[in-house]
Amino acid sequence: MRLKVRRYLEYMSEYKKQFKLSELEVLNMLNENLRDQVTVHLNGRMLKNTKIFAMFDSRFLSEITFLLEYENFSMDDHIFEEDEKGTKMFFITKGSVVIM
Repeated sequence: MRLKVRRYLEYMSEYKKQFKLSELEVLNMLNENLRDQVTVHLNGRMLKNTKIFAMFDSRFLSEITFLLEYENFSMDDHIFEEDEKGTKMFFITKGSVVIM
């Protein structure tokens, strides 16, 4: 599995540079089985490194990975407003967020 993920990441890096594609676009180019494996590996690792999910087993985390949705925000985007009822959980994987 590590070799497949490594190949995917190398491919993604080169393809993104050459054709200016997003990670999601490159991921969608993979066959369904490999796409699922990469999704479980990458998102599962992120979940496992989050305190609230650290106690759960890999099978449960694998199932949750398919419920996650990728969103990309630009600088000055408003993700949510103060006192807004929360309906989502966000994982910041790159960059930072300012709470005002």
